[in-house]
Amino acid sequence: MFRWERRTLHFDIERIEKDAEGYLRQFSEKGMREETRARWRSLGHDLKTAKDQALQPRALVLATRELTLVGGQAFILGRRFTCPAFAQIDPDHVSGALLYAACAGNYEMPEEAGEEAILYMDLWGNACLEAVRGQLVERLQSQTALSDSFGPGYYGMSMETMDQLVTLLGAGDIGMHSAKEGGLRPAKSCAGFYFSVDGDYRPLRAQCAACSGAAGGCAVCRFRMDPRPH
Repeated sequence: MFRWERRTLHFDIERIEKDAEGYLRQFSEKGMREETRARWRSLGHDLKTAKDQALQPRALVLATRELTLVGGQAFILGRRFTCPAFAQIDPDHVSGALLYAACAGNYEMPEEAGEEAILYMDLWGNACLEAVRGQLVERLQSQTALSDSFGPGYYGMSMETMDQLVTLLGAGDIGMHSAKEGGLRPAKSCAGFYFSVDGDYRPLRAQCAACSGAAGGCAVCRFRMDPRPH
């Protein structure tokens, strides 16, 4: 039975580290020469203490049935979120919303650590956040079918929405807050939401994810791809 509530999630640290190692190699080692790869991995070994101290995964999930989808707008717990792609979703196949905020920790390094160490920790933080988000999605998928992933900066949703999302979630309880221009602090954090859907939900087109939110909404893209009358 899915729990429609707000809750804090805890994570398997060992699995996050293992998954993050895989992501880091995918992000950073592609095309590296063997000697460069060996030096890069040696640097990671030298930074083990810093890596262990930085990894502090936490997440909040707010699951609610208080949702209304109208055209390009979603009203969640009385708050309006505007996204042109929402117009493509049939409300009859949606039963609720699952908002989340997740953080992998603080990976900032002092300047005296050196450029390579700063770069390594920045990429390691990205990899850890990817691993945290992967575990988060697995947890949600084990309880309900999920829609495409929505949030500020995706599918034409304004980054200005981030503060509203973080406030609604109460993300300050896990040490997260919104920053200038829709960013998040700590930097290795993410926030967004899914809809809980049934088996007849139709995923959005892949190209919609990078939409910058044209004023005419989805109708503009549909016309560009197929100018014939609809």
